[in-house]
Amino acid sequence: MGEDGGYLSDHASDQKKLSTVLEQYRRECDRELRGEAAMLSEGDAEEWEQVFVEKGKQLMEEIGGPEHYLELTVDEQLQFTRRLVREVQICLGEQAYQQLSPEDKEIVDYWVWSGCAMHKDLNAMKGGVDRMSDWWAEFGNGAAPTALMSKFKAVAAKSSSLLEEGLATAGDRGGAKLTGLLGSLVKHRETKKGHQERF
Repeated sequence: MGEDGGYLSDHASDQKKLSTVLEQYRRECDRELRGEAAMLSEGDAEEWEQVFVEKGKQLMEEIGGPEHYLELTVDEQLQFTRRLVREVQICLGEQAYQQLSPEDKEIVDYWVWSGCAMHKDLNAMKGGVDRMSDWWAEFGNGAAPTALMSKFKAVAAKSSSLLEEGLATAGDRGGAKLTGLLGSLVKHRETKKGHQERF
């Protein structure tokens, strides 16, 4: 009870929803364990017996009353009893939780969802490429890496009065561009493009 919890996933909406569901489930399990501990303690048995009576009445009304309960199979009656015990434990656990200090409550409910850092890595790489481009312009003395432009930009560079360097961006040069081209060649996101099957 009270141990830190969390979930690591990508940023998809279904994964964020799953994190919320897991957080709620963890909270219910915590209250259930606290309630079980309260029932096994040497505390006031009358208190949790009263909770049993109240929860029993609520669940009995949900299934249609005692008459309908008698019509259930043995397995269904057993499921009913298990649900009753669990809900009583959660109720008692919530009462025990409410007696904690605000600091202890914060520790008990501590939950962290973290998305993957893939896009952060990509942004850092893009920023690095831009900084290197600035370095080439200032200190490279025209020795920037060869432009690896797309065929459309290459045609435009030949037919345009503009210099090739004016058409090639930082992302069209160097190791970052070469790595991107290699990725498109052997692991293209569109299965009908690239050579991933042959590779």
